Amino acid sequence: MYSKKLTILLCLKDRSEYSKSWIENNIFNEYNYIIADGSSDNRNAEIFNNITHSNVRFLTYEYDQTIEIYLKKIIDAISKVKTPYIMRVDNDDILIQSGLEKCIKELERNSEYGVAHGNLRGIRIANNNLDSPRYKINPGLKEDYSDLIGLTGIAAIERLLCPYRMIWYGVYRTEIYKKIWNEIQESRLKNIFLIEILQSQLALIYTKLRYVNQTYYLRLSNPLSSTTLLNQTNDYPDWHKIFFNQEYRSEVNNMGIFIARSLNEETSRIFEIYRYMYSSFGSNKDRIRNLLIKACKIIIASIVIFPIPKMSGSSIKKIFTLSNYF
Repeated sequence: MYSKKLTILLCLKDRSEYSKSWIENNIFNEYNYIIADGSSDNRNAEIFNNITHSNVRFLTYEYDQTIEIYLKKIIDAISKVKTPYIMRVDNDDILIQSGLEKCIKELERNSEYGVAHGNLRGIRIANNNLDSPRYKINPGLKEDYSDLIGLTGIAAIERLLCPYRMIWYGVYRTEIYKKIWNEIQESRLKNIFLIEILQSQLALIYTKLRYVNQTYYLRLSNPLSSTTLLNQTNDYPDWHKIFFNQEYRSEVNNMGIFIARSLNEETSRIFEIYRYMYSSFGSNKDRIRNLLIKACKIIIASIVIFPIPKMSGSSIKKIFTLSNYF
């Protein structure tokens, strides 16, 4: 075990209905925890102040009314991290410790890498009871990050964005993570979704990614509320704004200029990559072929997973922990 080498950073903005089950499923003695609460009420504080784990530190911040306040909270919380590694999580998801340990081990063995990324898998709440949630596994596919191993700079960004994959939930070296978020604040972006894209790009500008072919993070696919839903005010994905919203286009333009400056590249090269990302990643023929292949794989996975009953968080963790040994 690599005890007390990792800090789990949980940033909260309301959504206290998930916090009790998150505590039950995700507190491990081997790690430190910083809970950065920017909620509009005291409900999360009441929940976390009732636990007795000595490795959990709860911090109260100003309400996250703006991106500026949110970024100030993130940067302050990161500044309090004393471990060599850090990982960002959400309070409706579940961590798989065996996968985390493998990520830490890979970073320990490979000093030239600044972030380790394992497999993210999807789960959903099947009983609509947040006090005692029962989960089922989504018959989805893992995203493969193996093609990003060792890449950095413009080549890494092109591979990362085409098609786009986020590195939001990676296990980072703390000093790299601090630098990334200071740069995000410096960029002055206002759109939370573009901040996610910027964060992933900056990760591969300042370091290299080590891919770990083990499950380490389970994402909830059917939350009743989420930061995404709170910030999604339209009936279409946020990125559709690139086609008609001048403010959004301006933000993308500013992001491209910021990345070009960081890489010492021509802005036209960055915008070329962005155009490819926003144009659905290839020709219609390629998209149809990829969709058909993905659909077939999902159907096969559904046949295998369908008989599995609804499970508690502890049971679903055991399944993915066991699968990591094969």
